[in-house]
Amino acid sequence: PALARPPRLVGRADAVARLQGAWDQGRAALLLGEGGIGKTRLLDDFVRGRAGLLSLRMRPGDAGTPYAGVVPLLRQAWQRRPPGLPDDVSAELARLLPEAGPAPHPERKASQPILWQAVEALFGAAVASGVEVIAVDDLHHADEASLDLLRWLAASPLLTDQRWLFAARADGPGDATVRLGEWAADAARVETVALRPL
Repeated sequence: PALARPPRLVGRADAVARLQGAWDQGRAALLLGEGGIGKTRLLDDFVRGRAGLLSLRMRPGDAGTPYAGVVPLLRQAWQRRPPGLPDDVSAELARLLPEAGPAPHPERKASQPILWQAVEALFGAAVASGVEVIAVDDLHHADEASLDLLRWLAASPLLTDQRWLFAARADGPGDATVRLGEWAADAARVETVALRPL
């Protein structure tokens, strides 16, 4: 077990300091690096022991279906929400989460801004239940809709009490790599930490 997961993290002090700096400033952090370089280990170690953690690891099959990547995270937030979420918010969330109740009538067309605001309200309600940290690994597997929603949530002025941490392969396949490049360019909202070989 010690060979698979050495008891001490070595050579990542600078990366940890940058993650902590983003955390202290209330900014999202994005760990980027090639496969197998230690992103998951660093992310796990950084969030271990922190209160109110929601965590998610994206899967390779998520990229083909809109919002497939983010639904498991929404489900965790739904389970941690306090009572009293407005009915219209629950109905909108039911487009993605059947357990939220009946979805809006089919004649009521889906609207991205309204759906995103409902998701934002869900995470805002989760703050009241102590959800303070959201960690998403293997973000390079995410579908475009999930990537855009997560980026928007991480920058939401209504969710400043939550800390968002992401990890992804810099050389991942498909359109996700292009989207993540846009994240990395957004230095005002996202601290990008590039991991190098030890």
